[in-house]
Amino acid sequence: MKTFLITFTLAILCHACAQEKKDKASDLVYLNSSANLDKQNEFYQDSLIEFDDSNKVYFDQSIGFDRFINRYDTVIIDQEIFFIVQGDLLLDMDEMVDYYSTYFNDTTQYEKLVIDVLPDGKINKMPNADQLTYAVVRSSFPSENEYKSVVRYMAEATRNWSDILPEKVAFKHLSYLDDQLRPSQQHPDVTFTIRHYNSGGKFVAAAFFPHYSKYRWKVRIDPSYYTTRADKVGVLRHEIGHILGFRHEHIRAEAPIDCPREDDTTFDPLTSYDKVSVMHYPCGGFGDLNLAFTEKDIKGSRLIYN
Repeated sequence: MKTFLITFTLAILCHACAQEKKDKASDLVYLNSSANLDKQNEFYQDSLIEFDDSNKVYFDQSIGFDRFINRYDTVIIDQEIFFIVQGDLLLDMDEMVDYYSTYFNDTTQYEKLVIDVLPDGKINKMPNADQLTYAVVRSSFPSENEYKSVVRYMAEATRNWSDILPEKVAFKHLSYLDDQLRPSQQHPDVTFTIRHYNSGGKFVAAAFFPHYSKYRWKVRIDPSYYTTRADKVGVLRHEIGHILGFRHEHIRAEAPIDCPREDDTTFDPLTSYDKVSVMHYPCGGFGDLNLAFTEKDIKGSRLIYN
């Protein structure tokens, strides 16, 4: 199955997602444990055949699926196994099978951000983005203070996105559902839910992309979120970027070599490289722990939500 995605500097992902390798000097830990990252990075180098001057990457297709998935950390949520990829995204087994087939694509390019479209020609972005609703599942949080902190930070982060995309992106917190919903429960009035989940520090926060099945539309907050050096609102601004379909900025060829790489399909640019984008991890001396919007972020996002 063909993968479709759009990236800006921000980038919209459609089907298969790829792994990240982490700058170990940074403690902005969206990513997997350092031991597992070492395993992922070793796999990346072992499977790499060529990274040439045209920025095309070629991989050894003899790498087996078992070895491929073994490089990823996993979490079990509601009795289902998820693989942690790209540091802050969760894929189920079916999605990993799809990604395995796209990973070994000898036309993968890293010099550009890209726009891909669905077979019907439509961009795969968040539908009805001007009427997004969410609930924060109070019962999932260990303490009232943690719950209230997430409510407050999420309100600011969503307002930040609405401010740069007026009348195009809007969020509403349906707080009356916070006490009614259980962690695994869906509600027809809610676009997505936010819940506490202890991953053991494998991620700080994890979100989803618009192409995920609706039952997967959840944002999960790890206990490490409350102690990370990164700006708490900024972390959620970054995660909302994924919800709106935007990918990581540091996958580009212009990013430092020690920044995480993602392996996906071809993509084309909407803006030039932005080393301090809200979607850029702190790595290789680039990125910003504030995870604030830049002019390029605003320009790129308005090209998609216009």
